[in-house]
Order: sequence, then C-alpha cells, then structure tokens
Amino acid sequence: MFRHTAFAVLFAFSFMTILSVQAGAISQGLNIFLNQYISQGSINNSTFANQSVSNNTYIIMQIPTGQTIVINSTKGFSLVMSNATAYSALRSYLLAKYAPNATTINLLNSYLLSFQRTAAPPLADCLTETGLNKNTCTVGNACYSCLTVPNCNTAMSQTGGPTGVLGEAIANFSIVYAQLNASYNAYNSAISRITPNNTYQDMLVLQQAVKNISYVSSILPQNPLFPLPQGFNPSTLAGCPAVPVATSPWYCKSLGYCQYLKFNQSSLYNMQAEITNIMSEPVSNSSIMAYAKNSTLAAKAFLQPIEVKSFVSLLAYYYPKYNSTVLNATLLLNSFYNNTLSARLSRLESTFTQLASYNLAMNSSEYNATLSQEFRNVSLEYSSLNSMYSMLKSNAANTTAIVLQKELDYQIEPPSLAAVAYMQQRLNNKIVSGIKSDQYSNISSTLQGIRSKMAGIGTPISMAALVKGFDGGFIGGIFSKSTSPIQSNLASGPMYAALLSLAIAAILIIAFYFMTFRRLGKKQRLHLHKAAKRAWMILFIILVIIGIAYVYMTYSYAASANSFLPVSGFIKQMDSHSSIVIAQNGSITNASLLQCESALEQTFKSFNKSVSTLTMKNYTCVSSSNSNYSASPYCFNQIMSAGTPIIVISQSQNSSITYKGIYGHALYASGNAASGRACYLNAIFKVH
Repeated sequence: MFRHTAFAVLFAFSFMTILSVQAGAISQGLNIFLNQYISQGSINNSTFANQSVSNNTYIIMQIPTGQTIVINSTKGFSLVMSNATAYSALRSYLLAKYAPNATTINLLNSYLLSFQRTAAPPLADCLTETGLNKNTCTVGNACYSCLTVPNCNTAMSQTGGPTGVLGEAIANFSIVYAQLNASYNAYNSAISRITPNNTYQDMLVLQQAVKNISYVSSILPQNPLFPLPQGFNPSTLAGCPAVPVATSPWYCKSLGYCQYLKFNQSSLYNMQAEITNIMSEPVSNSSIMAYAKNSTLAAKAFLQPIEVKSFVSLLAYYYPKYNSTVLNATLLLNSFYNNTLSARLSRLESTFTQLASYNLAMNSSEYNATLSQEFRNVSLEYSSLNSMYSMLKSNAANTTAIVLQKELDYQIEPPSLAAVAYMQQRLNNKIVSGIKSDQYSNISSTLQGIRSKMAGIGTPISMAALVKGFDGGFIGGIFSKSTSPIQSNLASGPMYAALLSLAIAAILIIAFYFMTFRRLGKKQRLHLHKAAKRAWMILFIILVIIGIAYVYMTYSYAASANSFLPVSGFIKQMDSHSSIVIAQNGSITNASLLQCESALEQTFKSFNKSVSTLTMKNYTCVSSSNSNYSASPYCFNQIMSAGTPIIVISQSQNSSITYKGIYGHALYASGNAASGRACYLNAIFKVH
C-alpha cells in the first residue's frame, strides 16, 4: 500500500536545489544599503536567502520582528515596492520553505500507518467471516459472500436472510469498507504528487481524503457486525425493542458477529492537525500574495522616513523652478496659445501636485527623473514659442514705429496712411489680447505687407521745414549770446526770420534799382517821360508788395514751425550730429518714463552718439551730465543755438511726440509715447 521511500528522497533533493540560504555575513554593499533604513542590530540578527527569477536576482530578508522584505539585487540594491514583483520573488522561496518536505510526508504516512494498523486485524477477520475477502454481498446476489461461509450462512438464515439484519449489515460493511479504501487511495495519490509548485492543490485533495477517512472510521464501528464500543452504557439498550426493526438505532441492532473494531483516532487527529498547519502556511496563491503585500508594506514602512525626507528636499529644490516655469508658460499661453505647450504644462502641474502630496507608492529617484524630463519638455517648448512670440512682438513694434514715424511727418495724415495705421493698430490689439501660435505666419505676412506700403509713402514737402532750414542758422546765431529767457527767444524766432526775409527783400529791391533804373538813368538811355515814370513806379510797388508777401509768408511758416515740423527733419539732424541731449522737463517720478529715457540713451550710444542727460525746470537746467551745460538758466539756449538735437521728456497725461520750433532742434515727448523700456519714442529712432 505504501511506496514512498524513493519519492521522499526525490522530494528532499528538489527542495535542496530550490532554496539557497546565505549562511555567512552579508556583503558590505548590502550592509551599507540596508543601514539607510534598518538598524545594524536588526541586520545582524536577520537571515537572508538568495532567489533568482527571470534573469533577476533577489534577496529575501527575514527580520527578527517577523517581517520579511525583498531586495532587488540585479543591478545594485533596491527595496521591492511592487506586490507583483514581490510575489514573483517570494513564491518559490515560500513554497520551498513551507511546502511539505520528506520528513513531513514521512510523518503523515506514519500517522496513517498507525491509524490503519489498529483496525487492520478486526477488519481482515470480519472480511473473512463474511466472505467479503473473496466475494460480494448485494441484494441481487442474495449476499453471496455470506452464503459461502457456513457460520455466516446459518446466522443470516436465523436473522431474516439476505434482507435481514445481518444481510444488510454485511452489504453496508462492503460499501463502507470500499469507501475507506478509496479514501486511502486518494490520500496515497495526492501525497505522491506533492511538489512545491502544486502543494496547495494536492493538500486540498489530501485534506479531503483524510476527512473522508475520519468519517468512515466514525460510522464503521456502528455496523451491527461489530460489538458495541468499549465504554458504551448498557442502560441505553433498555429502550431497544425485543426484535429490532430497520428504523431502530444502530446500537439496538448490534450482533457482535465480528471482532471488536477500534481505530487509532489520536493518529488521525495528529494527521489532521499537521495538514491544517501546512495549509495555514503561505503555500496557496492567495496566501503568497498576502505575504508579498505584507512584504512591500514592511519595505515601505522602512523606506518612508528616508523617502519623505528625500521628497521634501526634492520639493524644496523644484518649487522656485516650478513657480517660475508655470508663471512664464501661463503668461505666454495667455498671449500666444499653443496646444503642445498647454498639454506639457498640464502634465508638469499634475506630476508636481503628486510630489506635493507624497505617498508611499512613490520612488524619489524615478520621480525626480520623470519631473526633470517634464521640466525639459515644457522649457524646450516654451523657449521655442517665446522666441517666436518675442520676434512677432518685436516685428510688430518695429512696424508700428515705422508707421508712427510716417504719421509724425504729417499734421493731417493722408487717407492711405491712416488706413495702414488703422490696420497696424488692429494687429497690435490682436497681439496684445492674445493669439494662437498657428496665426504666426499670417500675422508676420501682414506686417511685412504694411512695411512694404510704408516704403511707398514719401516724406511730405513742408514749407515750415524749408523756412527753418533756411533761417534756423541765422536765428541761432542771433540768440547765441542772448541772455533773454528761452521762452522769449522761442516766441521771437518767427519775427527774426521775418526780419531776415525783409532784409533780403530790401537788398534785392535796392539791387534791382541800382542795376536797372539808376544805371540806365546815368547812361542817359532812359527817357523818363510821364508814362515811363509811371511804369517804373508800378514795377517797384509790385516788387515791394512781393517783398512784403515774402516777409509775411516767412513769418507765417516760421510761426507754424513753432507748433509742428515733420519728425523726419529731427531724425536727419540727429543723424548729422555726433551728440544728442536727453532732457527731463520737471520732476519725473514715473518709473516707466525713466525706463524710456534709459532705453533712448542705450539706442543713441549704439549709434556711436555722445549722449548728455539733464534735468530742466522752466527751461532752466537743474542738473546735467555734461559740464558744458552748466546748471544755469542759459544752458537750454546754449543747446538750441548750437543746433544740437535735444529730446525733452515731460510727465503728462497727454501722449504725444512733436518736433517743433523755428529756433534749434527740439523734440518734445510725453505720456504713453515716451514710457516703458520699449517706448514708441525709442522705437522710431531704432528703425529709422
């Protein structure tokens, strides 16, 4: 019945090859790694086992506190945090450790053998006495086995034949004994198949077989063939009828035909306890999974303080960069929307939110790599888009400056220029309010078209500018030594221009007189009869009238120059001079205006101009960066009379840029036109 010797040897050998326990001291590298999380005392008292799974190596560490952790040692060392990975590493280890080994199997077999030996003699005797050792007993064959044994045949005849008490007892004994043998066979088959990989499934079969054996061993002694069990209370029989019937209790039908039957129940109980103990160990998939989960929880508990500290440091490192990146990208998206940048920014925000709400499932090194990559993705996309948008804004600002410069050449701009300026203003509003990145090419093309149209619009002819060009030097010479207030000089400039024209007209008329009338009269070629004298008189009157008209027009255009001149004239003067002056008119507290002044200074220096700055109050210099323009009431007059271009910036609610004045070259600016680092005032000089 038992053929377990060869199997036990094979089973023990297979377990020895599966499990390899590290007996000596662990490596220095592993010790250093574990010291981050576990005390040295716990490490010294722990046991370690090596395990290989699918080209990966693991170390199973069992800590004295009863915890088990799995360490991945394939490349360096790391605590296993994945339940699936821990299950894969622990399965063979646990089965090799807790599955029944040869000793356990021999112990189970010894329990069963002890159980069988106790009942084997009475069972064998009863089989012989009832003929069941050679034949069968059924209703169909009239319990033939009993008929072949004389004593049994006589007893069966006396108890009602094959359907009587003895016949039924023999038939039932045949059935139950077959069940007992079937359970023995199931046990032997299951225990012979047990390996670490199928332990749980075969242990279930083994458990059921032992359960069946226990059941059969409990009901078989109640068969009427056997005497009542030892210790049975005889008084119980008092309630039995004189002639038992089929429904009578089993003890009322006891015949005692066979020997007393007893099973070694203590061996059976020991066997059941051993099987239950094996089944309680992690040998099933579900129990191994639970073991693996507890392993990762233990590892996470050791790792958490270190990881939390690492994540706090990581968060502190990334926070300023994150805030800056999100702010810059958000601002850019508000003005220059792009789907790719928006998606990358969302991923970065989501990942960083996870970082801020740390949980045990995270790994700082992996998380750092992920976050770094997402920062790179956002930064690269932002850099590319920001470069495009900055170029577009710069292009729009330059185009606006070109349009503005053309507008500043006209006191009343022509419809064609007004239409282009309106188009440019709409583009500027569109860019400021926000556009999509896919509109970049279309807007750039439109800006290029506007610049082409501007190139076709020439500088207008300005009579005021012609008068300034002709009379400006003369007026500057007159005022060069003037001690009059600058306001007086500016106001009297048109009068001096008119006086110059009057002098020119008078000189021309006198010259005409001496070269014609007087010269002809001396040579007696001119006979002044009455009609001739009248004609000459009319001619000179006409010349005087023309002279007066010339003087009046000069005064008129000079006066108009005091209110408006084409800005292109100032730019030409700026180009022809090696120096330029930037003046603050009054006390300027607006930082935006000061930014514009600084930007202007840098622009002129880039043109290799000598730039002087000064502060004025009521045309009186308060301070100056140029020693030639001392802090006096006359420095502005000095600049104007020398013809040096000067830009006067005022703090005002009105936004304007105006070139004016028959005297000197002064450009006046205020308000939004002269504010900010990229002010319009600066832009018209950069693009001229």
